[in-house]
Amino acid sequence: MTTTTTSAIGSLVLLLVVVVAVGGVCAEGGGGGEAEAEAWRAEQERDRVARVPGQDFDVGFAQYAGATILRSESILLTTAFNLPGPGCSSIAYGVAEEVGPFHVNADGQGVHLNPYSWNQVANILFLDSPVGVGYSYSNVSDDILNNGDARTANDSLMFLTKWIERFPQYKGREFYVTGESYAGHYVPQLAQAIKRHHEVTGDKSINLKGYMVGNALFDDFHDHLGIFQFMWTNGLISDQTYRLLNVFCDYESFVHTSSQCNKILDIASDEAGNIDSYSIFTPTCHASFASSRNKVMKRLHSVGKMGERYDPCTEKHSTVYFNLAEVQKALHVSPIINKSKWETCSDVVNTNWKDCERSVLHIYHELIQYGLRIWVFSGDTDAVLPVTSTRYSIDALKLPTVTPWNAWYDDDGEVGGWTQGYKGLNFVTVRGAGHEVPLHRPKQALILIKSFLAGSPMPSAQDFYSDIDVVNTNWKDCERSVLHIYHELIQYGLRIWVFSGDTDAVLPVTSTRYSIDALKLPTVTPWNAWYDDDGEVGGWTQGYKGLNFVTVRGAGHEVPLHRPKQALILIKSFLAGSPMPSAQDFYSDIVKWARGVFFGMTL
Repeated sequence: MTTTTTSAIGSLVLLLVVVVAVGGVCAEGGGGGEAEAEAWRAEQERDRVARVPGQDFDVGFAQYAGATILRSESILLTTAFNLPGPGCSSIAYGVAEEVGPFHVNADGQGVHLNPYSWNQVANILFLDSPVGVGYSYSNVSDDILNNGDARTANDSLMFLTKWIERFPQYKGREFYVTGESYAGHYVPQLAQAIKRHHEVTGDKSINLKGYMVGNALFDDFHDHLGIFQFMWTNGLISDQTYRLLNVFCDYESFVHTSSQCNKILDIASDEAGNIDSYSIFTPTCHASFASSRNKVMKRLHSVGKMGERYDPCTEKHSTVYFNLAEVQKALHVSPIINKSKWETCSDVVNTNWKDCERSVLHIYHELIQYGLRIWVFSGDTDAVLPVTSTRYSIDALKLPTVTPWNAWYDDDGEVGGWTQGYKGLNFVTVRGAGHEVPLHRPKQALILIKSFLAGSPMPSAQDFYSDIDVVNTNWKDCERSVLHIYHELIQYGLRIWVFSGDTDAVLPVTSTRYSIDALKLPTVTPWNAWYDDDGEVGGWTQGYKGLNFVTVRGAGHEVPLHRPKQALILIKSFLAGSPMPSAQDFYSDIVKWARGVFFGMTL
């Protein structure tokens, strides 16, 4: 793991970087005489971290943490993993909960091995930038108030050139940049800066071969368009709110939204309820019920957990761990820096961001001309920068299709997602993953990075099995529509409920919503979230005159199979003729229970 430092004239700027080598120590080589080699080996040894606090096991790779002054086999250098932002730490996300070799334990006091770490296939460099993020620091207070896209790209380039001087054995090796979220700006902007640096100086010690971004900020217009559509198609917001978002929210700006748009965004957040907008089908961290992370539309400009062992509170664990004095000492953090509290994200950096390009599509066109390997991936349960936004942005590039849309498969023969190849760019979705793909789908993410680095297609169905279609061929009559029957039965005063699992692609929630809308029934109860016995959003519901509609979050075509507990709540409410449980119902029950325990009485 390695800490690094930048400086402008008159200021000292420290950028934290963590370096994890592929199994074994850093490679030898790099030119120069023996005395020079001994000097840089000694510097690197001072940066070495034998083990991090709470690491009670041995590993077969090297870790470093140190400082460098900036501003004023498969041969791979690094995979630089820039994460959400602007203002969020790659150490907090990339190292501690996604692709790093260690993940932080739930008590925040130690670490455990990540079996899907990307340092199995590459030497990884995690860069915290710009200044003010994580342990990165400047002794000029105004520096933290003057960050932006251009400055971050320039600082990152200068850091890399200095880092190569510190680790010359990596000079000329293949170099790839990856990142998520706001790194949709950082990564292509850094790639552009590197290529232009090559052209101006002739220095090609940074041998850039390609980059990959995931759930990335691309283009304000298309990102907004895709977010609103994703919210509606997944049943998070009402028809009315969706229409109002399209009318009043300026697609051209994420930051400078109108007061009318902000009001509609507030309504959308209330309708969506307490869900993790970065992964809409997974549990929330109840330690932060009111967290803005769970407010789907609340802070669109601040962009940037599936499976049986998924932990929704990983950020909380990292905050504890990286504030431990022994951790900061092990990472060689300057005593000047560790006087302040370490945070996963800096609101100061975020709110004082000076320049944010509305679109980076023009950079893609420029970089495609260099022949770089460019991949874009998207977890398809993220509502912050959803797959719909990415697809609109890629479509706007107007690139010819080389490989048509097709499913790719993981090692178990399950569909891992879908992929399409374009001239100069490859697009991959990861099924069931949220904003942080390696967190939600670590095994599939490892397949993704292996394919990217190898320049090979994602695994296809031919590697596993052929599907067999089963068709009901003898059905004699099938009405094109039963909407007229609904109108007739509503007149009889029957109790009519319609429910929909929102992950079904055969008869999806969107189809049901269009059909109900075609009935033209007056709304009685507006769109709102309903809650299960654990206080998690079970889905959404809306009452019409004569009909009630309920979605079940995370359920497929067979709702009771995929969400049996929520399905039981559904049938109980239907038979009782009562509304689906609300957040108020859930927390009222908790208060009653707590009072009963406290006073020793049965309620």
